[in-house]
Amino acid sequence: MPNQKPERTSTLNERTFVFRAGRRLTGALGSAFPALAAARAERRFLTPRPTPVPPALAAAAASGAPVSFWFRGGRLAGWRWPSAVQQASANRAPLVLFVHGWEGGGLQFGAWVRPLTEAGYDVVAFDGPAHGSSAGAVAHLLDFAAAARTVADSLGPVHAVIAHSMGAAATAIALAEGLRADRAVFLAPPDNLETRARSFGRFAGLPDRAQARFERRLAARIGRPLESVRLATLARLIRQPVLVFHDPGDPIIPWSEGASVAALLPEGELRTTRNLGHFRLLRAPELIEDALAFLGSAADAEHPAPVRDLGLARFLDRIDEALLPPLL
Repeated sequence: MPNQKPERTSTLNERTFVFRAGRRLTGALGSAFPALAAARAERRFLTPRPTPVPPALAAAAASGAPVSFWFRGGRLAGWRWPSAVQQASANRAPLVLFVHGWEGGGLQFGAWVRPLTEAGYDVVAFDGPAHGSSAGAVAHLLDFAAAARTVADSLGPVHAVIAHSMGAAATAIALAEGLRADRAVFLAPPDNLETRARSFGRFAGLPDRAQARFERRLAARIGRPLESVRLATLARLIRQPVLVFHDPGDPIIPWSEGASVAALLPEGELRTTRNLGHFRLLRAPELIEDALAFLGSAADAEHPAPVRDLGLARFLDRIDEALLPPLL
């Protein structure tokens, strides 16, 4: 027991040394070879680190049915939880879709599943591109927006999208560009990609020339100027009611960004939380209760006609099996 504190101090010192050495190396590389440093920064910025699923959230997966969605030649892994409320045989329950943030996963919304299904909603979550069990190695904001639209389009009409952090920004883009949903809940939405890119560059120690090249590479990668995907610009195009939750103590996305987004949405409403930071928003019972009240009664929502199961997933699995090379 007496040795625990010195060992912890030693570990922190080692991490600090490695971090500072990395910044110095990036600074030297960026000054001598800005193009190379920018390419390296882009790769790091777009490559999510693997994030293990806590056991408490893994339990949510066990109660859901695995589903998958084709997206740009790969698959997005997901889960579906049916409504616990018996619906008339001619209808299916209204659907709620979750969209997680950077280095997150669909199961982060595990605390929401039971309240929503008991309220009469079908629930679907998925791992974004290059995240969790989904295909891909790199991803960006526009990939997430396109993935959200792909999943929503494959499911049919969506009653609500509940999205966290970068997933909220991606959902805003998708809504502005035609994602069909009646309403949305944003948890800690960031306002723009430029701020995130510049924060990353400062953290990594990129010199100005390398930072400028890095931002140009990002714009080329997403196919748009970075300023074009600001939520402040896109908000006026979103006609759905949107409830925004954000905490002044959020250490990752400043509260001011969420407040600005809520103010600019034609039907936006801001709920300022306390002592929930960035991630506790995902599991706070009082927040979930407020969101459920905003979504309204599932019985009062429109129930779209049931989607006919064409067995497409099973058919594609059989094609994959046929195309696999024989085992030696």
